[in-house]
Amino acid sequence: MHVRGRLASWRSPSLALLVAALAVAPVGTGSVLAAGETTHGPSDRQAPRAQEPGDATGFRLPFEPGLEVPIHQGWLSSYSHNGRAAYAYDFGLHEGTPVLAAAAGIVSYAHDGEIACGGADLLRLTNYVTIDHPDGSATHYGHLAAVEVEIGQVVGAGQEIGTSGMTGFTGCQPHLHFARQAQGGPVTQSIPVYFDGFADAPLLNGEVITAAAPACTPTDAEAPIETFCGTYLPRGAEGPAYFSRIDRHIDFDWDKASPGGYWLDEPADGFTAR
Repeated sequence: MHVRGRLASWRSPSLALLVAALAVAPVGTGSVLAAGETTHGPSDRQAPRAQEPGDATGFRLPFEPGLEVPIHQGWLSSYSHNGRAAYAYDFGLHEGTPVLAAAAGIVSYAHDGEIACGGADLLRLTNYVTIDHPDGSATHYGHLAAVEVEIGQVVGAGQEIGTSGMTGFTGCQPHLHFARQAQGGPVTQSIPVYFDGFADAPLLNGEVITAAAPACTPTDAEAPIETFCGTYLPRGAEGPAYFSRIDRHIDFDWDKASPGGYWLDEPADGFTAR
């Protein structure tokens, strides 16, 4: 087995740098709710990286593989997914279903303790989590029954961050409100997102989807024979993995090309592979 090149010579978006940035940037306290006003961050905040259909997505669906989940509301809906929420999704998750982080990042805003559901008078009374990601975007998870993470906590892709519910303005119909958005507040302008297994097009209203299983995990005892589970992390392994994939051979020249994938196709701050 041979790995050519110097890992430290490549640079990738580092969670360590994101941690340092958030240490001096304002973060949420839970007093501004999911449907409330936007808190704007520093003017030099990194702009979210744009996703294009068909590219490596970098984001997984926010629920466990194997579940059949209907899309209650997709992009540009006349009901409520317009304006700031134009590119949001409502996933029809039953109450108490684990909600998973769509990508690695840092919890920037969170609010818990709400139990009521109903009409527009509860618009601002919802439990939620917002996670900032190294690509300059954030993901928002709303109407939760319970929140299981804290502001400032580093989370990995696929890590459970709460359970789905129907708190707030839901008509007491359980679902997960999910949006990829700009950083700087618990809810900001939503932007397009494409998911692993659904990279070519947006999800459609009424469509029933199932999340793609991860390619492999570092502890996967049933990985294909004569292959490797390559796991790619921030430089120095200072955070959760960006992604894992099946590597048929360990014979790379990273002086000439990065490992690829959404988080490492244009490396910016080094990475670790194992």
